[in-house]
Amino acid sequence: RLAEATLAIALIYLTCAQYAVPLLDNSLPEISHLNLLNITERVLKLSTISLICWLAGFYALFQSLLNALAELMTFGDRDFYGDWWNCSDVRSYWTSWNKPVAHFMKRHIYAPLVGRGVPPPAAQILTFLFSAALHELLVGVPTHSILGLAFMGMVVQIPLIFLTDLFSRRGKGKGGEWGWRETVGNWVFWASFCLVGQPIAALGYYFAWQAKYGRLGEIERPDLGELFGGGQKS
Repeated sequence: RLAEATLAIALIYLTCAQYAVPLLDNSLPEISHLNLLNITERVLKLSTISLICWLAGFYALFQSLLNALAELMTFGDRDFYGDWWNCSDVRSYWTSWNKPVAHFMKRHIYAPLVGRGVPPPAAQILTFLFSAALHELLVGVPTHSILGLAFMGMVVQIPLIFLTDLFSRRGKGKGGEWGWRETVGNWVFWASFCLVGQPIAALGYYFAWQAKYGRLGEIERPDLGELFGGGQKS
């Protein structure tokens, strides 16, 4: 298990050094000049890289390190994650990809809110907002940039959760096979997971870091007249 974790971490490092960092560096002028077409291209390219790094990190932590720790501590209940890749709605993803944290949130945030009279739907939203704030701190503190991207990236998933709930478990046949609704829900999940959240957040926080501590000042920024109206420099 430790060897698996080491190999996965090495894969993350090599992928970031070889592909992610050069791509992020090349994205700085495009973001600075608000070139939306090129920014979209960078997001699509970064989506594959971020997916590889995320999957390798997920495997290293939940499959390798936690199981290695369970072996050392002779811990029998090793239900650390579910088959989130097969989820037909976004809600199932958030409750199955990280079960220890999901159980903690349910026991210490959601259940006390419901016990104090908060309606369950409102308690679910408040619990999700608390998790979103923790995600923002987890990313923003190391990068010295509390931008709100991670927070808003989770907030915008709240309507997506209720939308994909419409597809969940409604198209299955009597034999338990998937119907078209589950397939559409799974497509929506993977599209939001791969193309929207992580690449955009990576670009935003990297841009903010370079603006504070890096070489963003070396990039010539466009005149506002040129950018929005084709005006001429004085």
